[in-house]
Amino acid sequence: RLGVAGAAYATNLSAALGCLASLAVLTLHYGVRLSSQPPRLRALLRIGRVGAPLASSGALFSAVYMSLGRTLASISPRYLAALGVGHRIEAIAYTACEGYAVGTATVVGQWAGAGRPDKARQSAQSATR
Repeated sequence: RLGVAGAAYATNLSAALGCLASLAVLTLHYGVRLSSQPPRLRALLRIGRVGAPLASSGALFSAVYMSLGRTLASISPRYLAALGVGHRIEAIAYTACEGYAVGTATVVGQWAGAGRPDKARQSAQSATR
């Protein structure tokens, strides 16, 4: 019995296997080639500027769960396991909402990029109904 450590090992192992499976599908099925070129600094700065708000939100979310997990584990490993179950259930709703948000952002961004702010605004308003 590995207990809490076993749960951590299983979580990391499944994430690693999922990553490898995704890379295999991308390279074998879609023909995506991985490059060993270093990234361009300008591109990294743009990505960082766009992604910083969501990244900081995710970091705060993780910090809260780590703190809560440590507190619950000190009381009983069962409480930590219950937190994990609750987190996975919450992830279902989060994933659905995040998918909707990404879809909305894509449509609004396409209209904005096409020089049609009226259609971008209309799409954003339609998504909030």
